[in-house]
Amino acid sequence: MRKRIQILALLLVVQLLLAAGLLLPGTPLDRSASASGPLLRFEASAVDRLTIEGPAEASVTLARRDGQWQVEGDDPFPADGKRIEELLERLAKLHGGDIVGTTDAARARFKVDDGSFERRITLAAGNRTLATLYGGTSPALRRLHVRVGGEDEIRVAELAAYDIPVQAKDWRDAKVLAIPKDEIAAIEIDGLRIERSPRADADEAKEADEATPAWTAAGADD
Repeated sequence: MRKRIQILALLLVVQLLLAAGLLLPGTPLDRSASASGPLLRFEASAVDRLTIEGPAEASVTLARRDGQWQVEGDDPFPADGKRIEELLERLAKLHGGDIVGTTDAARARFKVDDGSFERRITLAAGNRTLATLYGGTSPALRRLHVRVGGEDEIRVAELAAYDIPVQAKDWRDAKVLAIPKDEIAAIEIDGLRIERSPRADADEAKEADEATPAWTAAGADD
């Protein structure tokens, strides 16, 4: 009888320990619940400045001025607004998986520390910071270890570092530099000047709305 009571008491202790473990922060149950909502709490439409930083002090700032996005710098340049808006929408809907670490050592290992990271994205409205996200090492294709600024939990999210470049040239609006070919009068490269002149063939001119230009080459000093 005494042996049976001891066994039952032991089983009770084990059950109590298991129950206590499920209630501790950082357990699988807690991780699943905390990963159910978006990682960042912000309205994409409220963001008017986006700063992306990377290793070796690489950085780019994108700002919205009078409704248009531009790459900030000594010589501001029109930015690809569609790409920026898509990134903001993606960040607003970003979810994280289970917690993979919370310690200082884990932040350093996964490269999501305040001073060591692959990406640090800061979203702002005026002078107010709305959200900060750290992106670090990649455990799989299109996956990043991430940490929200001010929090300890490190998670894995559907994000890729190459979707968030830190070079200004990658955010410039390429269409700004696209010039219709019928507006180009000449091209000059390393002393060689290439010009175009309208064809004199009257029959071809009648068949087309505009005369098709012919290109001629000459020295730059000619």
